[in-house]
Amino acid sequence: MEKESQNLVTFENNDSIKDVEELLKSYNISGRLFKRLLKSENIFVNDRVYKKRVHLRKEDRVSILLEDEDIDQVPEDIYIDVIYEDDDILAVNKEAFLVVHPTRNIEGGTLSNGVANYFQTLGLMRKVRVVTRLDRDTTGVVIFAKNSFSHQQLAYQLENNIFKKYYLALVKGKVNFTSITIDTPIIKSEDGIHQKTSHDGREAITHVDVIKVFDDYSLLMVKIDTGRTHQIRVHLHSIGHPILGDGLYGYGSEIINRQALHAFKVIFNQPRTGKSLTIRAEIPSDMKKILGEVDLK
Repeated sequence: MEKESQNLVTFENNDSIKDVEELLKSYNISGRLFKRLLKSENIFVNDRVYKKRVHLRKEDRVSILLEDEDIDQVPEDIYIDVIYEDDDILAVNKEAFLVVHPTRNIEGGTLSNGVANYFQTLGLMRKVRVVTRLDRDTTGVVIFAKNSFSHQQLAYQLENNIFKKYYLALVKGKVNFTSITIDTPIIKSEDGIHQKTSHDGREAITHVDVIKVFDDYSLLMVKIDTGRTHQIRVHLHSIGHPILGDGLYGYGSEIINRQALHAFKVIFNQPRTGKSLTIRAEIPSDMKKILGEVDLK
């Protein structure tokens, strides 16, 4: 089979499953992806194209081919700080004031345009698939999937809370707790811009641990189980500790010109190997200037 090995993902039939679709489902391959791979003849059993139902034997190998694609963003020469990369994943430490992907009002100059250029430089023909998103002014880890397989696998991990996301937040005032969980639904406000807590909203769960308390502000480690728009900003504002510099939710600051929120760490399973990955992003200089030396794990 004349295929590039890095474009193949192979699954072993260690459980004596007889059906190809059932085997791939056991590896969390979605029915939608399976149908697309089947239609394009990109499923192989022991290096032969799978076209019809066959009975698998124990230790048969089923492979899927990840074909080259047209890059779907305009490549632009924008610097990206790559902090981790393998055949399936690209992790970038996003700087402040950079939009992650084009929108109706912002057609270019985004992180995704920079990633498209990076892929093009590598000779990698892939769509730009954003897995985790950050607000324009938030810094830190952004994960991109380098193929449809890893994108689907990471989406599964996000949906099932296997994918863990941790943030550092500098908030107004001295907090009077060491650890809390904020379990309050969030809904879009009437102005269409702000979000707010409301029993009529969608479930939103935020876990907060105190790292250090200063005279006028506190440093928190925040883990979210859900990914609602502005979730951390809304939840921290709701308990009376808005993020420093977050003018949208009520607390601008003279010591930082953006919300002091940094996507510090993600933990998830590498899609191809299943091994746990921990990826950290260095704290940006504007937050370092305020914090000084802080012991983080």
